[in-house]
Formats: sequence, structure tokens, C-alpha cells
Amino acid sequence: KRWPHYHYASLAQTLIERGHHVVLFGSAKDNEAGEAIRDTLPESLRAFCTNLAGKTSLDQAVVLIAACHAVVSNDSGLMHVAAALNRPLVALYGPSSPDFTPPLSHQANVIRLITGYHRVRKGDGEQGYHQSLIDIQPERVLEALTPYLQKQDYR
Repeated sequence: KRWPHYHYASLAQTLIERGHHVVLFGSAKDNEAGEAIRDTLPESLRAFCTNLAGKTSLDQAVVLIAACHAVVSNDSGLMHVAAALNRPLVALYGPSSPDFTPPLSHQANVIRLITGYHRVRKGDGEQGYHQSLIDIQPERVLEALTPYLQKQDYR
């Protein structure tokens, strides 16, 4: 039920090129996906993308997310943390439904291309991604994210 790593990498590349630093969060099981995101970036941009998946405690992740200018996340526990912290949030939903588990924040923009409830959460698309998440293009996420971002140069 995760947005494809190559979409995250495309978004990360655009954000880094615009002067932002990208930080990846998740559990230890997400570390490999984080490395895949970093590895997809041009080598010159990798220094501006930090993979903290599996390297922080929940308490540390909460503090770090609180410092983020904006968050992009699939439906996950950390998405709900970002919403609870009232961080500007673009929440990506595939087979899980925001009707059941919405981000409880006025600063959340939900993107979901399908309707209804889907029991099967793991996709049969490329690398196990659900087609409904593959279909959410990075350009659409960037469009939703851009109003939340402050124009700062982190380099």
C-alpha cells in the first residue's frame, strides 16, 4: 500500500532541485525502499536526501516530523503523526480508504484515484505496488504540495 519508490524519487528530485532537503521516515522494513529512492536520484542530489527509515525511535521521528515544512505520505502511522502535529500534508491513498482512516488535520490534502473499500491492499502491479498508487503521478502530488512549501534554499 505504498506509493512507488520511483514516484517518491521523482518528487524528491524536483524538490531538491528547487532547494529543499528531503528526509525519508519509516520503520526498519522501509529502509530498503528509502535506499531505492535515494539510489534512483542522480548521484549529485543524494546528499540532499536523508534516509532515516529504521534509524529513529518513534519519539525522534515525531520531533523531526514536527520540524518539517510539509509531508508527503501514504496512509500510515507516521501520516497520522504528521496530521496530529498539524504539518502541511499530502496524503496518498490507494486501496485503503480515507473514509475509514482520514488524516485529521485542516492542512491535509488527500489524493485518491479510486473509490470504495478494497480488501486486497498489496498490489499486483510492478514490484507489488497497487495500481491505484502507481496511477498517482508525481506531478499531481507536487501540485498539491507546492502551496505548502516555503521558498527557502537549504543549501
